[in-house]
Amino acid sequence: MEGLSKAGSLVKFSTNLLSSKIFRHYNELIEYPFPSNSSKH
Repeated sequence: MEGLSKAGSLVKFSTNLLSSKIFRHYNELIEYPFPSNSSKH
């Protein structure tokens, strides 16, 4: 039972991480419609 909840929280964590990465990626696309290599960090 404990392992199941651990796996659930891990899935939730990875989902949050993935969604935040995707959100940040789309945020960059919105902010920089024409990205140049010099503006990239």
